[in-house]
Amino acid sequence: MTSIGAGVIHAAAAGVHAEHPQLARLFILCSVAQIGAGLVALTRSTRGAALLVVVVNTIAVGAWLTTRITGIS
Repeated sequence: MTSIGAGVIHAAAAGVHAEHPQLARLFILCSVAQIGAGLVALTRSTRGAALLVVVVNTIAVGAWLTTRITGIS
């Protein structure tokens, strides 16, 4: 459920950053990945689904952390 919630937040952020098309696309990509992983985990309670959620959200957090450390151009 938290992955789906994070995906919804990223979808909203895409709209806020519409003046930067490349950034908005990245937010949309992250949103689709997080919502998709969350839906897979809700419909299939397998280790693979859990791993998918962990991987997708680890990448999202890593990307966020990178922008905080190095800035975003």
